[in-house]
Amino acid sequence: MKSATQDEWDKLWQIYLKEEDVQEQSKIRSALCAPRDVNILRRYLELAWDENNIRSQDYLNVLSSISSNPNGTELVWNNVRENWPKLVERFTLNSRYLGSLIPSITDSFNTDQRLKEMEQLFAQYPEAGAGESSRLRALETVRNNIKWAAT
Repeated sequence: MKSATQDEWDKLWQIYLKEEDVQEQSKIRSALCAPRDVNILRRYLELAWDENNIRSQDYLNVLSSISSNPNGTELVWNNVRENWPKLVERFTLNSRYLGSLIPSITDSFNTDQRLKEMEQLFAQYPEAGAGESSRLRALETVRNNIKWAAT
């Protein structure tokens, strides 16, 4: 799927929508995150937000999986920052899954710019709920990544 065209991706998406087996759905969701084409990944983010397409309990995994794709990391990070209030409204601050989202999408960050963006997001939305320790862990990881990258 890495070099999939939009048409190829759309075919797999249609297979996903018709699939009833939860394990098969999971495999297909992972494959749908693989394309190098950022426009395909952006479209997947939009489609995944709709609970008629992706169940709420699977949505955060989709975000995490897309962010694991080197071409999707920035896309997901920007999406999360822009839509944080919507994510909180949908999942609540008490959701440990929402809390663990930040570390999962920022664990590869290794620049001062990304660290600053994280700090700005946390300053703008200081209430972290169940994600408080995850935020601290994410910041520590990125600081360590920056140190490691500098050596």
